Amino acid sequence: MHSLFGGGSRSNLLCTLIADTTDLPVLQMQTELANYGAVLLSVVRLNTSAADQNRFAAIREPVCFFQPDPARMARYRLTHQRYCALEAKLLS
Repeated sequence: MHSLFGGGSRSNLLCTLIADTTDLPVLQMQTELANYGAVLLSVVRLNTSAADQNRFAAIREPVCFFQPDPARMARYRLTHQRYCALEAKLLS
C-alpha cells in the first residue's frame, strides 16, 4: 500500500495511475502532512497533554482510498510492452 501526500497527492488522476501501475492500493493523505508532522513533533517535545496530542490524530486519516483497476492495469502493461519493443528496435 502506498500513502501519498504533498502537492501531487491532490490529483485523483495521479493517485489512480499509481494504484493501477503498481497494483497496490493508494491512500491519499492530507497534502500538508509533512508540516503537520513537524508541528506534532513540537507538541510532543513540549510535553503537552494527551488531549492536545489527540487533536492532531485526524491528520493521519486518509482523504481518499484508490484501488487498482485490473482493466486499466492490463492496458498499461500492454502499452509498456509496446514501448519496450519499439525502444529495442530503435536501439538495435
